[in-house]
Amino acid sequence: MSTGGVLLTEENLPWINELAAAFTGMRNVSLAVYEQKGGAVEPLSVQIFDESRVFIMHAAERPSGEPRDISIEDRITVLLLDDYYENIWKASTLLVDAGIISAERLRTLARPKPPADS
Repeated sequence: MSTGGVLLTEENLPWINELAAAFTGMRNVSLAVYEQKGGAVEPLSVQIFDESRVFIMHAAERPSGEPRDISIEDRITVLLLDDYYENIWKASTLLVDAGIISAERLRTLARPKPPADS
């Protein structure tokens, strides 16, 4: 089973819709969105492979030509990041569960959010 999570932002909404449509009917794929709470640090973009390697993509803004992506093969670090992202997954909204899309949840994402101070 492949699982994927996307940070919920206005900029990511079109991509989230594309992914949800693409993953519908794919029984080995689930997709969730994570809504960052006000002022929280944005999660890193990672891929974890078989609990043996993690890739961190675009970890920081860097000048052109300087590395911004890293690969880690230390098993303890990989397992800690796997646990961290499992907690993010649990706090996320599931949009596609084993290929079955939740159209209502997808519609809810597209609705404008009220201002934070109201």
